[in-house]
Amino acid sequence: MPAKTLERCRSGLTGTPGKRVYRETVPGVRIPLSPHEREKMSCFAYILKSEYDGTFYYGSANSIKERIKNHNSGKSKYTKGRRPWKLHYFEEFETKSEAMKREKFFKSIEGYKFLKGEKII
Repeated sequence: MPAKTLERCRSGLTGTPGKRVYRETVPGVRIPLSPHEREKMSCFAYILKSEYDGTFYYGSANSIKERIKNHNSGKSKYTKGRRPWKLHYFEEFETKSEAMKREKFFKSIEGYKFLKGEKII
């Protein structure tokens, strides 16, 4: 994997979303994480709000900072025309599957009612 595709994460892990993830114990030496270790990384379900028209976008990611950067740079098709985006709300989870379930909940009718009832949106 070319070095330019790797990004530094706060936990000392490196990798690109959807690619292999590595642990860097010695600078320059990358050791692939086991599936069990990969599941323990922090993941987030988040809500962005468009400053352009006030619409909300629901998503999940390993790195909110990088994801918002991608949304605001036009790399996401849906959010490209409604830039700029600001982080409105987020929740942290231990696994990617939990974060994705929460994202799916936010997008459901029950989730909408919950977010409205809690005055999150």
